[in-house]
Amino acid sequence: MLRGLRLGFFDVSLRDGTCWFSDRYLALLGYGAEHRAQFEAGFRPLVHPQDAPALRARMRRRAGTRLIRAAYEARVMRRDGTWVWVRWIGVISERAPDGTPLRLVGTMESIEALKRREAALIEARDELSALVDHANQEIEEERRRLAGEVHDQLGQMLTLLRLELDQLAAEAGRREGLRTVVARLRGHVDDALQASRR
Repeated sequence: MLRGLRLGFFDVSLRDGTCWFSDRYLALLGYGAEHRAQFEAGFRPLVHPQDAPALRARMRRRAGTRLIRAAYEARVMRRDGTWVWVRWIGVISERAPDGTPLRLVGTMESIEALKRREAALIEARDELSALVDHANQEIEEERRRLAGEVHDQLGQMLTLLRLELDQLAAEAGRREGLRTVVARLRGHVDDALQASRR
């Protein structure tokens, strides 16, 4: 089962600090079985400086609780100096009569592919957001341009209509009824011009 799963396993005695690490655990970090003694003696690969404070804080918070299961993620330096994202999941498998944890067993797996996919999703989301912002700006500019064109065309047409009405009024002469209609039409044109300006 251990070989079939792509997980590394660990078993830590919280009484005396003795540890056991599976071959897969060591291999995920670029180490071989010949390095097991170093790990069992307390060697731990370097946690990425950006991840270390959060990892330590989380472990401290968990230390004061009645821990049953814990999961931690961080970048860890492999033997060749590269960084790999890993996730540890551990459970307390043995407790003293007073409830004090005595033994922690768990798994470690590489989550590098998952983190790459997360980063790609974040990048795609950011690109999509930028594209939407750009499209919205283009739409707003097009609205302003169209509004300007409509305003200009409407203004020209209404101004021309007003001039024609002025000419009609001049030719209407003494016809009182026609002058009243022309006056009302002028008022409507003036209202339309003001509305188009607004």
